Amino acid sequence: MPGREPRTRDEHEHRLQVLAGAVAAASDDWQRQMQLHRQFRKAAAWAKRSSAPPTMADLWVDALASPSCLARPRPLDFDPDPQARRRRTALPPHVRADPWSIPNILHALRAASLKVRVARSGDPPHDAGHLQVDMPIKGRSRFMAIAQRDIHGRMAWRWVWDGNHSKAGLARHRRALRCDAYARMVEVLRHGRRGVQADLFCRPG
Repeated sequence: MPGREPRTRDEHEHRLQVLAGAVAAASDDWQRQMQLHRQFRKAAAWAKRSSAPPTMADLWVDALASPSCLARPRPLDFDPDPQARRRRTALPPHVRADPWSIPNILHALRAASLKVRVARSGDPPHDAGHLQVDMPIKGRSRFMAIAQRDIHGRMAWRWVWDGNHSKAGLARHRRALRCDAYARMVEVLRHGRRGVQADLFCRPG
């Protein structure tokens, strides 16, 4: 591209937006080997059809996606300073203060000595998501804790069996329902993270 090299975050973001338009107009179909390539080309395809920012469903055909596959870039990701790009983004105050928010529930499940990971995230990731909670039983034995906001804007949780539904899988399900790990998971999902205080909130930047 002509012109001087971008130096500020806004200049980097502008250059990427210009490149997105150029890619959208190009006819070549080169291989997308990395996550960034997939996201970039999908966003560029959307730019050809609409001037509105694409939603997660536009880019991933669903409102939720694995964080390892698709995540919206943050403003910090355009910063030319590598240290700035590595900074954590502060969560909104209402998320930090909500005992049932996804970050607080994730923290509480881990504090309860449960093996848990974020399986799918929404956009933004604190508004909806699935947490995979593994049970200490041999074989595929896990539950999916599903979070989404109800009609009043409150975070609501439900959980479903995410193991096999074969005869052996259903036997593991019955054993999982009787184990202490399941009771701890239900306790957290029903009562939220206890003792949420201002000094526990993540700090900006």
